[in-house]
Amino acid sequence: MIKIKLIVPKLLSNNQSMKGNNHIFNLEYKQPVTVDQVIKDNNINLHFLGFMILNGKKNVNRAYQIEQSCELKLFIVMCGG
Repeated sequence: MIKIKLIVPKLLSNNQSMKGNNHIFNLEYKQPVTVDQVIKDNNINLHFLGFMILNGKKNVNRAYQIEQSCELKLFIVMCGG
């Protein structure tokens, strides 16, 4: 069983009524899964998705395959002009 702790900023979540700045999903998968599939399964808004950090130290892309339990934190793109 692969356990994934997904941390999503409020701006990327489809649940805008939640309290706080982040929403935490505790997910379980029976087999390896890609980051893209985790994002799709949880209806994450991709418009402002910047980058993803695995276990607080590794920057991964959407094609990365998760094969063991981990923490995945999503970050928004911050830009100005």
